[in-house]
Amino acid sequence: MNVNINESGMWLMPGLLAIILPVIVLASMVRLLNAFLSGSRGWADVVENEIWIFVRRAFVLAAVVTVLGLGWSYWKDVQLRATCASREQKVERSPHGGYRARYCYFGDTIVLRLYDREGERLVAERTYRDGSRIPVELHWAKEALMYPQGLEFGETFGEISLPPTFLDRMMARLP
Repeated sequence: MNVNINESGMWLMPGLLAIILPVIVLASMVRLLNAFLSGSRGWADVVENEIWIFVRRAFVLAAVVTVLGLGWSYWKDVQLRATCASREQKVERSPHGGYRARYCYFGDTIVLRLYDREGERLVAERTYRDGSRIPVELHWAKEALMYPQGLEFGETFGEISLPPTFLDRMMARLP
């Protein structure tokens, strides 16, 4: 995975906001000036109308940038998961034999996949960051698979319920 793509993604959304928001402000100012000079309505009505138009545009911009940001983040994770070849995976079997966990390292990013007993059907997946450089040590409990997540920042363990929740199973089917 290209590191430059990952780093540029962090600055893409604030950059879009910084470029597009002044354009929206400028367009609103031009509309306001046009409404003032046309003199067709009262001053208070014009200002109120233009403020509502500006607020709507700002909310639409924020929504579009948020959707783009979520899409970018998901695309990066898809690219990362696609490069996790089977020969690079570490495999661990649950103590009761019901599941298999496979994980790949990509610097400080770890892709953890939970498979069924045969190891063929993906039932849950997590992509998380852990810069501690400590090898993954999975903890199998009766009702959960726990994995270290962000321990260098004092955080606790991430968790996948056993059996995986409906949402986990559906998300595992996505690319």
